[in-house]
Amino acid sequence: MQYNKGYKDKNKSDYMKSVRNNIKTGFAVGAIALSGLVSDYAPSIPKESAEDNPSYVINLGSTEYQMKEGETQGIRVYLSNAPESGFLTINYECSPLGNITYDDFFPSKGQISFPKGIKEGTINITANKDFISEADESFEVRLSSDRDDVNFETNKTIVTIKGDAVSSSGNEAPRCGCNGSKGDYIDYVRKAGKVLGLF
Repeated sequence: MQYNKGYKDKNKSDYMKSVRNNIKTGFAVGAIALSGLVSDYAPSIPKESAEDNPSYVINLGSTEYQMKEGETQGIRVYLSNAPESGFLTINYECSPLGNITYDDFFPSKGQISFPKGIKEGTINITANKDFISEADESFEVRLSSDRDDVNFETNKTIVTIKGDAVSSSGNEAPRCGCNGSKGDYIDYVRKAGKVLGLF
């Protein structure tokens, strides 16, 4: 490459540096133009839409169930659509209403999972048999989820354990007011037996 003859030898080095800088600048400008051209013609990647991750609507089979002591009641849970992959897990928790306690039924809480392709499930609740005559007792079963794509159309139901404390005369057996002593309990059994016509 020739350089301007007006340059002295001692300026030759500076001239060559200037030429190299110009070449580098030309390459840089060309690279920027090329990158813009590629971006203009590159296929766009669509953003994930709500249809790619559909939301789930949860429904319970009924808002009220009845069962007897010693029985297991299945509470049906329905999804609007089945998971396309993995699992969808819903929480449930039971809360006593009135005089009933957690000792009267189990489990008190848990989870129900829906695998791929499944949109129906059952929560099984068992009423313990305590062999004590008593009136109807109820508890609430409530569903919940921490997921943003889960919505509930119905999320709670009332389960009633039917009592057996009504005799043929329609009288209800007295509730036990026992303080833990054997005498109080025997007295309660006698009163309940008379009301129910057992003796």
